[in-house]
Amino acid sequence: MTLGPVISADSHVVEPDNLFVHALGDRYGDKVPRMVDERDGEKGRFLYTGIEYIRRSGGLSVDNETQKKLAMANEDPAYRLECLDADGIYAEVLAATTMMLAMRAPDNDLVRDCCAVFNDWLVEYCSQAPKRLRGTAMIHMEDINWAVRELDRMIAADMCCVMINTDTRPGWLPYQDRQYDPFWVRAEEAGMPVLIHIVCGNKRDFFTLYGDERKDAMRMSLELYAEGPIVLANEFVFGGILDRFPNLKLVLGEFEVSWLPNWLYRVEQMAGEYGAKIDLNMPKRPIREYMSRVYQGIIDDPCFDEGVLKHLDIDTLMWGSDFPHPGCTYPNSRGVIDEIFQHLDAEALRKVTVDNAARFYGIEIPA
Repeated sequence: MTLGPVISADSHVVEPDNLFVHALGDRYGDKVPRMVDERDGEKGRFLYTGIEYIRRSGGLSVDNETQKKLAMANEDPAYRLECLDADGIYAEVLAATTMMLAMRAPDNDLVRDCCAVFNDWLVEYCSQAPKRLRGTAMIHMEDINWAVRELDRMIAADMCCVMINTDTRPGWLPYQDRQYDPFWVRAEEAGMPVLIHIVCGNKRDFFTLYGDERKDAMRMSLELYAEGPIVLANEFVFGGILDRFPNLKLVLGEFEVSWLPNWLYRVEQMAGEYGAKIDLNMPKRPIREYMSRVYQGIIDDPCFDEGVLKHLDIDTLMWGSDFPHPGCTYPNSRGVIDEIFQHLDAEALRKVTVDNAARFYGIEIPA
């Protein structure tokens, strides 16, 4: 059913274990993201993110060939391309792993320096195959002047996207505040997509829960996956960002799409009778007109059906494999595509798996 090699618009790299320690030295002491062998007396292999821990104990099973391939792909871009070829994928848009988790670290100076370290590393990684490996830089939005400078640096480095904090932190001004306008101005001028992605905001990743904290895992999971759509509605639509910057390229990553119908119902309700009753500052255009400009990622959402499709602009949907994270579609991406998108015709399928990402991220597809 698929039409030749596809593009993954949402893939990842897993940074070297001690990338930030090696780059930053002892500047921040024990606050730097790194691998450790103990957490609160518990032995194991843990990634310290600068604020929380994720277990990595036991390493990769020697009998699990897929896990070994995923690990090798992180270390060697050439081997990664072999995996892509075997999975029928031509190009990937690559985002961070550890650096996304580190965006929650409380030390803003540390987070900015880690962003710069990661961005330099990713530029080098993608340079091994610049037409097929397209990088997403990380930008911490606490210092807007630094954010604009780093944006300019990543534009010059030919990154294809920038990921920002999913939401502003408590104590920061909200994104709708005009303080952030210089960033939106520059991103719009450069045609640089701005990515709002899970695990990069105020909502904690449930994989970092430990001990009794796990009793709130379900609550935190639902909050995590709701954060991006909430920020989209409150800041970018009702907050006026998309009105002030009509050519800003915005994309939501890994929130899937089955949230959309109910979100539209509630947002349109607020843009109508509810908002009028509280004298709310209303968006200048119909909600669905904004959504024709906001791109969305999908990996394997089983609830993507005709009911969702009728509320969605198919020209804004982009498939991603989530490679090489544990839940990724590798090595059966083509089978997942055929199953999830079985109700799409050939033209729509090509848009979702190739054309939309190629247009949005400026990826050249060989004839």
